[in-house]
Amino acid sequence: NTVFHTVGKDFLTTATNESEATGNLKVYPNPATESMYVPLESDAQVRLSDMFGRTLRAWQGKAPGLTVQRDGLPDGIYLLEAHPAKGKMQAGKVVWQSKR
Repeated sequence: NTVFHTVGKDFLTTATNESEATGNLKVYPNPATESMYVPLESDAQVRLSDMFGRTLRAWQGKAPGLTVQRDGLPDGIYLLEAHPAKGKMQAGKVVWQSKR
């Protein structure tokens, strides 16, 4: 038996449409131990999510940038997204790690 599915019908969207993103969001330093700086070209909603897509932190970032604090997050890889009021969303992976 063959099963056919129509894309976009009867499915829950679980990923961001890649065509909406303009590219990688640059973050410094990455990996980071305590804080990282997110340069922003314009004011944007900034969201930090785990690799399951659960939002862990959210900020209203103002241009020219935002400093993000670790605030007890465990070591790991996270997704950081910037959603400006106008323009394209940017996203990138960020790494929090303990001091060595």
